[in-house]
Amino acid sequence: MGNGKSKQDDRGADGFSSNAAGHYNPNEAAEILCGGYSSSRLELSFSCKDLIKGDTFSKSDPMVVAYQREGNGSLSEFARTEVISNNHDPKFVTRGFITYNFEENVTIVLEVYDVDSKHVKGGDSKSLRLPNENLLGGCQCQLADLARSRNITRKLMSAKGQET
Repeated sequence: MGNGKSKQDDRGADGFSSNAAGHYNPNEAAEILCGGYSSSRLELSFSCKDLIKGDTFSKSDPMVVAYQREGNGSLSEFARTEVISNNHDPKFVTRGFITYNFEENVTIVLEVYDVDSKHVKGGDSKSLRLPNENLLGGCQCQLADLARSRNITRKLMSAKGQET
């Protein structure tokens, strides 16, 4: 004989069962962690260290542009940081936001540019035409690696495939 309660009655307001200590059934833990969805919104922050000198008479004025590689190989920009003047070790305030679908293999491409200060006003980089700027280097990684780690470091590679 049971206690007269159905399995459904053992579930909390969130629809998941738990024991007296408040621990969830291990089979339901993954669904709880994922919020019942197979995707999550990630917030990415960017910084650089020991950037090469892109300007002749001063330090670089860097900014980061973040892309998602699409299925057809094209790049889709999803974030662009502010420009930080005269800094080889910038920590950017602007964050990038991207949706991570657990079942998709997504490549993220990052490019760091040295911006000519006459092209930007007040650190705003949104209207910059990238072909007018000096590409310091780029790197790529898998979005899944970013989702699993709190901090990932990559060396920048030049357009010729050399470390910068």
